[in-house]
Amino acid sequence: MQGLESAVLTVMSRIGKHRSLYEKNEEAVKQHLIGGEIMTALGWDWNNPEEVRPEERTEDGRADYALFLNGETVAFLEAKNLGVNILKRDEPLRQLARYCFSRGGLSTGY
Repeated sequence: MQGLESAVLTVMSRIGKHRSLYEKNEEAVKQHLIGGEIMTALGWDWNNPEEVRPEERTEDGRADYALFLNGETVAFLEAKNLGVNILKRDEPLRQLARYCFSRGGLSTGY
């Protein structure tokens, strides 16, 4: 758990320094915050396509990431820039749910 705690502190520090970038730029969130820190700390091999696949096609569009375990999709991850409040806007969660229902997987949103 210490690795995850360290990753969260690193992400919080980056957000503090570059908030305006992350509020406008989803790709920066994906590359700087999610991939390099959080997913690695959670034990996913970010550079292994057998575990993590970016822009995974589903019947309802492309999920930002699909997570695989033993060749099966176990989760989708949909990233948004920090300017999107997923607690007030239901479309990001609906989008993620559509991806999950198209494959029967679990969902994770950031």
